[in-house]
Amino acid sequence: MRKLAVALSIAAGVSLLAIPGTAAAAPSNCKTEVFSYGGPEYGYVKCTGGSGGYRAVVWCHWDEDSAGHRYYGERNWVGSSGGSARQCPTSLPHAVRVSWET
Repeated sequence: MRKLAVALSIAAGVSLLAIPGTAAAAPSNCKTEVFSYGGPEYGYVKCTGGSGGYRAVVWCHWDEDSAGHRYYGERNWVGSSGGSARQCPTSLPHAVRVSWET
């Protein structure tokens, strides 16, 4: 009887894990921007639609014509009520591309 109770408990737990929750809608209406306050440039992204989290991804390089190195948003995951930014390091001061990840 004890084995049956354990087996039923495990089965119930597994079936609860299999029930999907409410899925977050992917961020939408996203706008990116590059700006500077006199030092290394920042990459900024703001999404106004969807309910999923996102954060900025900025590619920085010393030369504006290069592919750049990837840096992730200083503010970790944000939703549609926030924006995410990342400043390039002094050694790679130009933001050559700005995007986001979900």
